[in-house]
Amino acid sequence: MRPLLALFACTMVAAPAAAVTVRIAGSDLLGAPFSRALGDSARRSGAELQLELRGTRPGLEDLRSGRADAGLLFLPPGESPPAEQFFVWTIGWHAVAVVVPENSPLTRITLGQLAEAFGGVAARPGEDRPASAPLIPHALASPLSLPLFQRVVLSNGALKPEVVVNDAPAQFFPGLGASTNTIGLMPAGIAVPAGFKFLPVASDRDAPSRLPVADSPDQGDYVLQMPLQLVFRRQSVPRIADLVRFLLSGEGARALESAGLAPVPSGTRARRLFELERL
Repeated sequence: MRPLLALFACTMVAAPAAAVTVRIAGSDLLGAPFSRALGDSARRSGAELQLELRGTRPGLEDLRSGRADAGLLFLPPGESPPAEQFFVWTIGWHAVAVVVPENSPLTRITLGQLAEAFGGVAARPGEDRPASAPLIPHALASPLSLPLFQRVVLSNGALKPEVVVNDAPAQFFPGLGASTNTIGLMPAGIAVPAGFKFLPVASDRDAPSRLPVADSPDQGDYVLQMPLQLVFRRQSVPRIADLVRFLLSGEGARALESAGLAPVPSGTRARRLFELERL
């Protein structure tokens, strides 16, 4: 019997441990390169990743019901899961920049004026027109920029048919530069060539106007931006710790950039890593 017992013991020791399954839900705007980066990270840590990026609303429901261990969510300003149930960490931002030719007479613009220029929405009472002649609207296509603009400025309404939408900067900027009365929307992280300028944006006529804050987006109060938030419960930390470390690493920051996001500054990421180890 002893040899059989020894053989059984060796078999038990040699058996591979079952892979941990990590269930992540969230926004469908993050794109294939970001999803691949998450999958590669999970494989390196020996985990099995179940990725359900069907949208922020379904992701939030999966998280609340326990069908997901963590969520990657674009929650609108002022909305957050209950703090007593979840940790909510901002890990990146997407901002929409408003750009005009350098010789444009415009020096600022409000959300109401943008709604009129891009959505055909009637100007609000007391809202000044941004220019003496109608603005000619252009937009650079982006999986994040236009949906964010439509949510914040047009209350999820559609762009008006007159908006010229281009798929690449090589087409967008020449069209935008054809007149001093043009105005464009684009992701804030894309470089702007000579001859153009960013336009400060204000929530209304009496509010201060702001530009996107490129070097520390989590410190700014620019109105055309939305955070990507990592949302999780404390009891999920042992299961998702490796994934969170990836998202807060330099490699994770590059994956966020591939999705059109500005990662939070390295100091913020380091602070979150320290907090993770204490949970």
